[in-house]
Amino acid sequence: MELPCEEFARRYMPSVRARMVRVLHEKYGLTQVEISRILGITQPAVSQYLRGVRGRTSDLPDDVLALIDEQAERVYRLYAEGSLSEREMVDVYCVICRRITGTAL
Repeated sequence: MELPCEEFARRYMPSVRARMVRVLHEKYGLTQVEISRILGITQPAVSQYLRGVRGRTSDLPDDVLALIDEQAERVYRLYAEGSLSEREMVDVYCVICRRITGTAL
């Protein structure tokens, strides 16, 4: 049996990261290095997301894309304030995971 978090990580995380990277870069002007530090991925991975080599956001419904945009704003705000933590990033992904997989706490 696959758990909802496992399904999210395997099936949706690349698309979620692709959208998050794009929003942080295009809307908020963060560099690839800043984004890689925030998301805990490599700078080459960020580059691949921006070039469309990784992650297909077309796989996600509009309501999920809007939620990712909201969460990217949250991430940016916390980052700009200097209060973005690993726990906050986990919470961001949990919010998105629960929407996609239909699970609740």
